[in-house]
Amino acid sequence: SRCETVLNGVDENKYQPGIRNRDYDGRHRILFVNRVSPEKGVHVLLEAIAIVQHTRSDFIVDIIGGQGACPKPYIIDVTDDPIVKRLSRFYGGRREEVYFRVLQEQVQRLGLKNHVRFLGEVPHSTIHQEYINSDILISSSVWNEPFGMSLIEAMSCGVPVIATRSGAMPEIVEDGVTGLIVERDNPEDLAQAILRLLGDKELRESMGQAGRRRVICRYSWDCVVNRLEEFYRLICNREGAK
Repeated sequence: SRCETVLNGVDENKYQPGIRNRDYDGRHRILFVNRVSPEKGVHVLLEAIAIVQHTRSDFIVDIIGGQGACPKPYIIDVTDDPIVKRLSRFYGGRREEVYFRVLQEQVQRLGLKNHVRFLGEVPHSTIHQEYINSDILISSSVWNEPFGMSLIEAMSCGVPVIATRSGAMPEIVEDGVTGLIVERDNPEDLAQAILRLLGDKELRESMGQAGRRRVICRYSWDCVVNRLEEFYRLICNREGAK
């Protein structure tokens, strides 16, 4: 009862729908924006893409984010969650190299070379255009994600999102309205969500529009600041009444 939540915010004037300025040879573009680290579930995303390609091939997956696993003590050693514990298999040797090497081998093994690209880090000043150039944003985290900035950035740009049922992400994404929620560490569930959005342009557009509205009403900086000010006033009034 003594705790209140102040949400993260996004600049809805910078992150807003715009003109797609790049052609991907008629293919849909699926985007991932986050650390390339085990807890972010990139390996699950690749497994899902392998399932998707059995049904259709008109897509490309661009993975944006720095390479290098988050230290094991920060993720795995502080939880009893069995899904997160299974990430131990990605640690060994130099942590900066192991996971990314596993992902590269996974791309080759699953025959995804023509569908998946690792783009590395993109400057924050231009990342909004990456969202605009995309059809779907995916957050495939398998741990309890504290928030999910890429979700509200993509939603603010009018892009539908797919996120896992982890941490704060179900609070951000209105399932079936602004995007789709799937189970953690479940490539089949994720693949079906991807196929659903790839196959329905009207649904993508309606979810993108709904996501934009949700950001403006809930995650714009004006809303976040107003809520924070309300809490400060409440605290001051309580202190003044003593």
